[in-house]
Amino acid sequence: MRPAIALLTTLGLLLPAGRARAEYRPCARPVPDDAPPEVRKEILRLRDASEVTRAYAAYELYKMARKAQPAVPFLRHLLRDDSPLVSLNGFANARWSGPTCPGLLAAEALWAARPAEITDVLRRDPPTARLHTARFLAGMTRDGDALAALLLAAKDASAEVRHAAVLGLARSPDADALAAVRGALGDASVRIRARAVAALGKTKDAESLPALRNVLTRDKDPWPKGYAAWYLGEMGDGGAVTALIAALGDPSAYVRGHAVSSLGVLGDARAIEPLLARANDPDAEVRREVGEALERFDDPRGAAAAVGDLASSDAARRQRAVGAIGRYPDAYAAHLIKALDDADPKVRQNAVEALSRAESEAAAAATALAGCLRGPGSRRNFRETALFVALTRLGNPAVGELEKVLLSVPTTNRFGQTRDLAPRAARALAEIRTPEAMAAVEKGLSAPSAAARREAERLRKVRSYTRHSRRPARPAPERKPKPRRMPKPPAAPEPAVAARRPAKGVAAAPRRPARPTAHQARPEAGRGGPGYRLTGIIGCVAIVNGKNVRVGDTVGGAKVVTIRGMKVELESGGKRFAIGMSGGASRK
Repeated sequence: MRPAIALLTTLGLLLPAGRARAEYRPCARPVPDDAPPEVRKEILRLRDASEVTRAYAAYELYKMARKAQPAVPFLRHLLRDDSPLVSLNGFANARWSGPTCPGLLAAEALWAARPAEITDVLRRDPPTARLHTARFLAGMTRDGDALAALLLAAKDASAEVRHAAVLGLARSPDADALAAVRGALGDASVRIRARAVAALGKTKDAESLPALRNVLTRDKDPWPKGYAAWYLGEMGDGGAVTALIAALGDPSAYVRGHAVSSLGVLGDARAIEPLLARANDPDAEVRREVGEALERFDDPRGAAAAVGDLASSDAARRQRAVGAIGRYPDAYAAHLIKALDDADPKVRQNAVEALSRAESEAAAAATALAGCLRGPGSRRNFRETALFVALTRLGNPAVGELEKVLLSVPTTNRFGQTRDLAPRAARALAEIRTPEAMAAVEKGLSAPSAAARREAERLRKVRSYTRHSRRPARPAPERKPKPRRMPKPPAAPEPAVAARRPAKGVAAAPRRPARPTAHQARPEAGRGGPGYRLTGIIGCVAIVNGKNVRVGDTVGGAKVVTIRGMKVELESGGKRFAIGMSGGASRK
């Protein structure tokens, strides 16, 4: 028998331990006889098999405050209860949202009954109890006793407890709390280090800048390093430029991308050359960040580096390249004219906008833009309004091209529609308002297009010849830097709140179905049909679910069998049931 017993014992040890840990066992301590009746009642409810009942009992004890001191041992035991349940609407004072568990409610009740007990829980109780206590205290940082308990939890042996304590301490402006968060930058848990970096970055504490630089240069994990790189830029730390430039060579694209973004925000000229060296980074996201960072510097070297991206297969990269060289339209007019043939409409639109600001190359730009008006083919489709606006901005250099359009013959497309651009050319010439432009408008009086002749006659009467000889060049639009996006973890980490997920081996508690109203009949079990509502009977016609039906008709998948008195009998799936004016159903 002994070998058999040993075998069974071994098999028992090999069973999944999570299932045994997930099952909550109520406290076996006897209820004290001297406890008030209402406290005694709630203590007995703490032993209920339903986690919802246990949660409501803990909440009722919380409302009793110091009167619930006889229940302290039972509440302390309930701290281990990690059974998932949905939020309860009756908890007006709850400091959390979404799913919770009875253990968190027990921590709140324990704090209300005997606050000094919390410190002893953090020193002696199991990890689950300490975790629920730390999470409750995280919302009580304005209380001095709660802050002292959180400082104790920040040194806990469990990483989950330390993480909850750091999240709570990060919300406190107290100097001791910030010092504890800085101490968490050297924690063994990657998640705690990352959260500590984010907490210090959000507080914008100047004393934390050296610690964040230290994380960027010495930490081995990309998650906290990326957070440190991003927040150093957010805090405007000019002393971090050297560390950020060094981070451009990090093996993690996550760290390189945030370092590039912060260098662009800081705007230090020392970063231009290192950023140009990263223009061909193997990671597409880093290349995008490099392009946006170089735009912030407004340096010609950034535009020169962007010329090579015009041949990229990535449309977004070509768009950024045209935006970069478009700040210098005269120097890169040939490249911008070539970009007018790009397959991406946004690239073509940016090229048109940039060419409209040309000065020394205005004539070449006007010829290319006017060619787009006449060019057939899907790749040369432009918004005609944008082209005419661009030609108008170029001024006198575009008068000759607009005159050609004004004197052109209207064309007809394959659908028989007339395409006449001459009237718009006349209006564009009148907008230029120079003597040369108005002379071209005079020539429009003999244009082949009747609409152009009428438009030229109208403009000749309302426009004056005594305007300035050349419209002032439109300045390049000020480019507002794009808002930075908050960093995300490089990989999906472990959920931050363990109590908000079902314990191992325990399925999440299903939602309780809503009770049907009085006028709704319950559908057949397993049939899945809709409810039925009888609102009236007029002779042999019944109104079911808002529909007039007679015997033999079908409503909601059920056949009307009889209409008798104030009831209607329906048949579905071989079973009959009746509905009355009250909405109730009786099966037969």
